[in-house]
Amino acid sequence: MPDLLATLAEQDSMGKSRQSNSRTCVGQWELSLAVEPRSIEHVRRILRAQLHYWGRTDVEFVALLGTTELLTNVLKHTEDRQAVVRVRVTADAVVVTVRDFDDRLPQIRAVESLAEDGRGLPLLRSLADAMGMAASTTGKDVWFRLDCAGLPQDAADESE
Repeated sequence: MPDLLATLAEQDSMGKSRQSNSRTCVGQWELSLAVEPRSIEHVRRILRAQLHYWGRTDVEFVALLGTTELLTNVLKHTEDRQAVVRVRVTADAVVVTVRDFDDRLPQIRAVESLAEDGRGLPLLRSLADAMGMAASTTGKDVWFRLDCAGLPQDAADESE
């Protein structure tokens, strides 16, 4: 995994992870991975570093929690356990999307008070400003959006 971190740092230094598709895009990042408990930990570490780099520590807790939930669902509910994590940061939001290659959409349902499973997506839906899912030709995308107040911290510091 250190090689992955070095590759991501190299990509960022070449400007690939901070490409802008529009004026409001602060940064974007994408990672394809085989989902395992250890890889989820590494994704959290990388995402945390990216959020700090982009000045978006204001949504760090929910972004890490939500990403962990979506990747854990890939681990528990898909056969091939392959996923693509995409993070897009704009001036006013962070959007995290996890694509997997199973066409079954998650079911958000009422959970019994003593149930051990089934709370993650309802919890994420209550914490995120928006959440959704969509079937694709190769599987599905599950995403959430976290609205941010104002410019990222480093951009706000530069404008003062």
